[in-house]
Amino acid sequence: MVSLIVLLLSIAMPLRRMARQLGDLAAGRIDEREAPTPRVDEIGRAEQAVYDTSNYLCDMSSAAQGIAGGDLRVAVNPRGQDDVMGN
Repeated sequence: MVSLIVLLLSIAMPLRRMARQLGDLAAGRIDEREAPTPRVDEIGRAEQAVYDTSNYLCDMSSAAQGIAGGDLRVAVNPRGQDDVMGN
């Protein structure tokens, strides 16, 4: 019973939270970001990737809104050479 509770708390709940966050991103809701838990395992890295993706999309959205509003001085900072949206 204890191992089931540990499994639920340490694996299922973070996965459920990530699934909800990914669903929000897929629906275009990028303003509701939750900081990842401080884990160094695969779940922690996945949580960090979801959080980083949300931040990236928020940054790109802000830049696009500025450009659409006529502000061509908006700074877009690509995250690398293969950053399609940033470049």
